This record gives sequence, structure tokens and C-alpha cells, in this order.
Amino acid sequence: MAVRGSSGGNSYRWAVLAAGTAASTAFSAVLLGLPVLAPVFREEFDLTLTEVGIVLASVWVGPIFTLLPWGLAADRFGERRALAVGLTAMGIFVGAGAAVDDFYVLVGLLGLASAAGSSVNSASGRAVMHWFAADERGFALGLRQASLPLGGALAAVTLPPIVGASSLGGRSSSSPSSAWSERWSRRSCSAIGRRLAQLRSPSRGRFATGVSGC
Repeated sequence: MAVRGSSGGNSYRWAVLAAGTAASTAFSAVLLGLPVLAPVFREEFDLTLTEVGIVLASVWVGPIFTLLPWGLAADRFGERRALAVGLTAMGIFVGAGAAVDDFYVLVGLLGLASAAGSSVNSASGRAVMHWFAADERGFALGLRQASLPLGGALAAVTLPPIVGASSLGGRSSSSPSSAWSERWSRRSCSAIGRRLAQLRSPSRGRFATGVSGC
């Protein structure tokens, strides 16, 4: 894989890193921010502690089966498409999960959301390796990995006020809070996906395409 970036050269690689970091932050918000909603899940779905644990663990199951396929997809179609498709699908599944009132459906949707969102792991890592020279990769990967605690922290800070402002006592699939959550999830992840899809390399009109291209 040819490396485009250099220690003093192409500044576009920082835009690529920022996009990958934003994508990883959105994904980690789902993975690491979900536990803050554990009391809500238990109350709204009348769950046992074991069932709450299943809900929280569901987001870690999907990536087990999709990390390798997403890596192959990034090699075949390019990071830009892998990130855009994965994040958009994750937003749809998370939005759908905000509107359901069945425990098993919720677990399934969260698992699918994480399976789709795991595209950021291989795609953003591959982009860093492609755009940054060896003497900058450690720094770039460190910045990208900072998105993990950042996403979890943002979710932990923002979700409780959102939940507290909603009418949790009378949840229904058509409630204003559920509809708002669905719109917020879809729009936020889809916006990141569209932004990633719009990124172009100044030299070849591609986003970290590697050998195969997008």
C-alpha cells in the first residue's frame, strides 16, 4: 500500500483523520454510552438484571461477525464507501431501536447496529496507514483511538438529560421522545456518512482508496 502522507507534506491527511475519528466517536457512543441507559431499559421493559446485561452485551456481539467482512470490504471498495454505508446502517438500526417496545427486537436491533458500525474500525485504521508515513502513524492512531473514551463520555453526558426530559413513564412506539430519538440517531449518523462520502482526495478525487479504489 502506497503512503500518500509525509512528515511535512499533504495536509489533506488530517481531514481524513478527522473524518475517521468522528466516525469512530459515533460508533463508540453506541458501544460505551449504552450502559448509562441501563436503568431506563430495566424500567421500561421490566427486565431482570440478567436481561439488562444481555441488552448491554448485544452491541458487542455484532462486531465479532462483521469486523473481518468490513475489512475485506474496505480493501475491495475503499474506506469511504465502507464508512458511509456502515454508519448510515447503524443510524437506521439505532433509530429503529428507539421506537420498539419488545425486548428481543431491541437486542436484535442493537446487535445489527454494532455489526454495521464496526466498519469504522478497519476502514479508519486502513485510512491512517494509507495517508500517514511511518513516523506519524503512532500519533495519528493515538488521536483516532481517543475517540473511544470521547464517544462514551459524550453519550454519558448527553443521554441522561435527553431521557430525563422525555416521558419515560408512558413509553410507546409513537411517543414524541421515541420519534425524536429516532430522528436524532438517523440524522447524526447519516450526516457523518454523507460527509465521509463527499470527501475527495485533491490528487485523485478519492478518499483513501488504496490500490483497489472506491
